[in-house]
Amino acid sequence: MTRKRTVKQPAPMMELAHKDPRELTPYPDNSKIHPTTQIKAIADSMAAIGNNRTVIVDENDIVLAGHGTRIAAIFNIENGKVFTRDDGTVESFDTIPVIIRRGLNEQQKRAYVIADNKLAELSIWDDKSLNSELDALEDQGFNLQLVGIDSDLGLDEPDMDSDDLPELEIEVMPPSYRVVVECASEDEQRQVHADLVRQGHECKLVSK
Repeated sequence: MTRKRTVKQPAPMMELAHKDPRELTPYPDNSKIHPTTQIKAIADSMAAIGNNRTVIVDENDIVLAGHGTRIAAIFNIENGKVFTRDDGTVESFDTIPVIIRRGLNEQQKRAYVIADNKLAELSIWDDKSLNSELDALEDQGFNLQLVGIDSDLGLDEPDMDSDDLPELEIEVMPPSYRVVVECASEDEQRQVHADLVRQGHECKLVSK
């Protein structure tokens, strides 16, 4: 009798899953700070148009990209916010789409976290297309603040020659101060963080 050998297939390098954002661990040394105003804006956007962002994690569920999305999803869970489709279907944020990225060493993970935060800043807006799209949304009564635009500021800016550009004034930012709160467990850490965010403080989760 011939027996078939079962060959165990290795786990895929990238895999789409749905996970509870509260069970994901932020990258300990993430250098991008997400202020409370941004988190609330992301959370409002997710509740209005759904969560279309994918968080990237490693095989240990440590976040490599999408820290703001994770915090915003938790904010919506704690405040009972959901996304309602046109057909009445309700989507909660108890789980969010996650891509599990396996096989990166610690150096590659560190570089990926920085690259994800920094490289996006190198893109520029096509002002004509942007204004056209925003005008269309505004004509349809859409709240532009949900896409991060303050309509009161105006969308069109006058063209200037280089000689007409105003002199830039360098603003000296005031020093920032930090308070470190030691927690006995990860659950306590999440609860303290959520309480501080609700009180309007800008804070982030950091693991030793």
